Amino acid sequence: MAPEQLTGAHAIDARADVFALATTMYRALTNVFPFEANTVSEFLHATTWREPRRLDDIVPDSPAGARRRRRARSLCTSGEALRGRT
Repeated sequence: MAPEQLTGAHAIDARADVFALATTMYRALTNVFPFEANTVSEFLHATTWREPRRLDDIVPDSPAGARRRRRARSLCTSGEALRGRT
């Protein structure tokens, strides 16, 4: 359920559908829900106020995880090059 639906907003629009699709895709890719909760009230709070866990933290081999590793390697290489210049 999208956060605006949880808060009782009167103007529910296509963003609620985007949220539902994103949640479905997240679950399909990771096999876990984007928000951890043990009770309904925890889930409602998490959906409204928390950020979901990063996809690449759950699935390291995801494209996002690969980009993160490439970026880290690039920064290491840049740092080594800079150290070599001094």
